[in-house]
Amino acid sequence: MIHPALAILALVWIGLSLGSTAMAQIAIAPLAGVLDEDTSKVTFRVTNPSARELDIALGWTDLQALPSGLYRRSTAQERAFASAAPYLQVSPATLRLAPGDSALVTVQRRGKAPFRRGEYRSHLTLTATYAKALMRKVSASLPIDMGIAVSIPLIIEHRPKAASVNLSSINLSRNADGLLDLNVEIARQGEATWHGHLQATLPNGAQWQQPLRLFPETSINLRAIPLGVSALPEGDLTLTLIKRGGHDPIAIKTVTIGPP
Repeated sequence: MIHPALAILALVWIGLSLGSTAMAQIAIAPLAGVLDEDTSKVTFRVTNPSARELDIALGWTDLQALPSGLYRRSTAQERAFASAAPYLQVSPATLRLAPGDSALVTVQRRGKAPFRRGEYRSHLTLTATYAKALMRKVSASLPIDMGIAVSIPLIIEHRPKAASVNLSSINLSRNADGLLDLNVEIARQGEATWHGHLQATLPNGAQWQQPLRLFPETSINLRAIPLGVSALPEGDLTLTLIKRGGHDPIAIKTVTIGPP
């Protein structure tokens, strides 16, 4: 049976050399925010699950999704056309969290409504450093700026055309370790981000899900999902796309696994 980790919190681990190996962590939930005509603000819980006090700065960046699910930085033209940051404010802008502590962060709309119909998006970033008292004790080779520890999308929906999705193809391949990967191609259309999950039902009846967020700039989305096994039992492997908040499949595709 396959047990892939489901993303409930955005956890990013950054290794630091503090004599013995230590890890800085930030957790934030939920993993995205959507604002529309009916929702003017969203609240996130930021947690420090590490053993060190953290200073966290919050800000904005603009990223474009790639078909693989990774990101690249937006160009100036893309930012001018689709950045949500000019219409958003985050409070507070900085946090200091003791080990195990949490704090609430609010993002809300400001100013006039976006000028065009569609979707605007920026990523809320959280940049972490260890508190100053600790930083003075560590090696001089440790960079003070640890970089962006986590970023999550904030979306303004201004009457966009709804997204539609379909499973274009699925196939199995074997990776360098001899284990199986499930390769999925998902097609999407429309002006809005599609939120939902991909569900797999294996020939032995086992199921797992992977959250999906498919952005407007990518009409074809490719996902390579490691299955962690060298073989699957004979029978049908079925994939379904299920929209967030729904239960009925949006798209279904099945492949038949032959005998070993």
